[in-house]
Amino acid sequence: MLGISGSEFLVLLILVAAVIGPDSVVKALKGFKSGVESLRHWSAKLREETKGDMPHAEMPEVNLPTFNLDDYDPREIIRRAVREEMTEWVDEVAKSNAQSKNVVVDPAQSAEEASQGSSPADSQGPSNDGNQGAQRDPVNQA
Repeated sequence: MLGISGSEFLVLLILVAAVIGPDSVVKALKGFKSGVESLRHWSAKLREETKGDMPHAEMPEVNLPTFNLDDYDPREIIRRAVREEMTEWVDEVAKSNAQSKNVVVDPAQSAEEASQGSSPADSQGPSNDGNQGAQRDPVNQA
C-alpha cells in the first residue's frame, strides 16, 4: 500500500497519535469515520442516478462459440465492400453490353466471366467490320 510496509505504517500511526495528542486522536477518528460514511453515501447516490439514467445500457449477450472476430476486422470489411462494389459494377457493365447488342446475359455468368478476365463480347468471336487484324491508332483516326 503506497510503498509502505505494515511496520512502517504502524510507526506512522504512533507518531501521528503522539503529535496530535490522545484527546485529538478520538476526534480525528470520528472525523475520518464521518468522511468515509459521507463518501459511501455519495457513491451510492451516484450509482442510483446513473442506473436510472441508463436503463437500456446493458451489454447484449454474446454467444462466444459463434462469435467471430474476423467480422470486425477492418481489412475484411473493406475487402467485402470492394468485392460487392466490383460485383455490382460487373453486372451493370454486362447488362449495358447485353442491351447494346440485344443479348440476354445472366448476371451470375457475367460475374464468372469477369473473374476469369473475359467479357461477353470476347466470346462472340471476331467482329465483321472489315478491320480484322488492323490496329487502331487513336491519334491518327480520321
